[in-house]
Amino acid sequence: MGDGRVLPDAASLRLPCPDHCSEAVEDADTCPVLHLSPGCADAATHPAIPARQRRKLRMARHRLSRSPGAAVVATRERTPRQWLDALVETHTTRWEGRGLPGVLADPRTRAFHGDALAGLVERGIARLFALRIGGGIAGVYYGFSHCGRAYGYLGGFDPRFAYYSPGTVLLGHAIEDAMREGVRELHLLRGGEAYKYAWGAVDRHTLKLTFVRHTGHG
Repeated sequence: MGDGRVLPDAASLRLPCPDHCSEAVEDADTCPVLHLSPGCADAATHPAIPARQRRKLRMARHRLSRSPGAAVVATRERTPRQWLDALVETHTTRWEGRGLPGVLADPRTRAFHGDALAGLVERGIARLFALRIGGGIAGVYYGFSHCGRAYGYLGGFDPRFAYYSPGTVLLGHAIEDAMREGVRELHLLRGGEAYKYAWGAVDRHTLKLTFVRHTGHG
């Protein structure tokens, strides 16, 4: 028996069932998606984002405007190694504050991203943004963009900068970057965390495709 999780429009759903097998398709994971309007310049006025979240973004940006030297750093402004180091530091700090290790605590996961990141940047797939405040990195956003879709993958922030809402600022920046590229969907990936719905994302479910080999066939 084998199973996999796929998008509702996945080509694999149209493949014929293997011989001597039966198949089943059912809802699997919740993967919220934010629908974007390409060409819209400002996430703080985007109609798909609830008014409360737009106001939160404007307030965070106003606070940053009073902090000399605050700026968002983009993908090509740092090396892949620098990005990975900053991501590991901010992500680990955030999760340690909750008494949890976080996904990047596993050395194998860090090694995988260390191997993959340079190629993703070179091919124009990775989207990396950091919020710099007073010479320090307040937060990091790590995502992807490919074939007209953007994906928000991972992030982290330093709790010392919580007043500036770095997560809000960076996701707002990522949304605007995606819209400038003509992207219509920002996929926030698996999990129904509250912040995704605060931005106006709506549920989309992956499908679990299962093939069961009938007994008696070698």
